[in-house]
Formats: sequence, structure tokens, C-alpha cells
Amino acid sequence: PGKTKTEKKVDLTNQIIDDLIQKGIKAHNIIISGHSCGGWLTLLYTARYPEKVRGGIAYHPACFGELTAYKIWTEKGLDDYLWDFNDHERGTCETKDRYKWEYACSRAYLKLRTKNMSEITSAKDLRVAVIHNDDDPFEGKTSKWLKRIESVEFIETPTKNENYIINGK
Repeated sequence: PGKTKTEKKVDLTNQIIDDLIQKGIKAHNIIISGHSCGGWLTLLYTARYPEKVRGGIAYHPACFGELTAYKIWTEKGLDDYLWDFNDHERGTCETKDRYKWEYACSRAYLKLRTKNMSEITSAKDLRVAVIHNDDDPFEGKTSKWLKRIESVEFIETPTKNENYIINGK
């Protein structure tokens, strides 16, 4: 109670890394990685505890549902479409809505995502490689704010619209 799933995962990751360090593994030998919500966790963890890990790899970091599909987010963070997804008359939002994503209240999403983004961007030395693809349906069009963080290595993989060859195919 009182913590989001992501916060609980950051706490658990911190316990695991503390256990590894207590067993003699040096922090400069620990690299964390994750995909989707695990990628978001990698960004948050390395922002909070840079002294406990060498760095991280975040594969398509996303943890806020199909926000891109509903045009709630843009590269800059949020979009004017946000008001369409709130019940302004009652000032509340239902737990389930017509869009069928886990959290129906975009205001809560906005507040949490904005808080996470602020924490990640204000990290002094965020040693993370971010693997990104514009075709990712969850955050493909919305993760480019990470490019502005100098210490982040932003790696864009080819989209389905690009003509690319891997292993001769």
C-alpha cells in the first residue's frame, strides 16, 4: 500500500544489488537491464543509485500503457489531447474505461510519468544505453526526450519503413 508497482520493483532491485555487493561483487561490475517496464525501472534505478551499478541497458523503456496510441504524449512530454481522457465534470476517473488500459485516469499517469521523467533527466550521470524504435506501439514516438540526456547512449533500431539488411536478409 502507498507505493506503485514500479516503486516496489525499484526497492526489490535495490535489495538484490545490496545482496550482491555484500557478497563481494563490486558495483563497477554490475550492469542492469530491462525491457519495457524493466527498461523504465533501469532508468529510474540508475538515476537513484548510480553508485551501486556501472550502468544499464534499457530496451524500449515504457511503463504507461498505450499512451502513444491515444495521443496523450509527444516527444516533449504531453499533448493538448490530454483533456479528452478525463471526466472534468465529476473531477474523477473510473478504474476501467473505453480505452481498456490499466490506469484509466490520465491525470494520475501525467503526474507519475512527469515525476519519473524529472528524476531521470535530473540525474547527474545516467550511464544507460537506451535501445529505441519508433515502431514500438507503447513508447516508440514518446521516448525521444531521452536523447537530451548527455550521458545516455540513444540507439535507434531500424523501423519497418526503412530498408535494412541483417545477416544478408
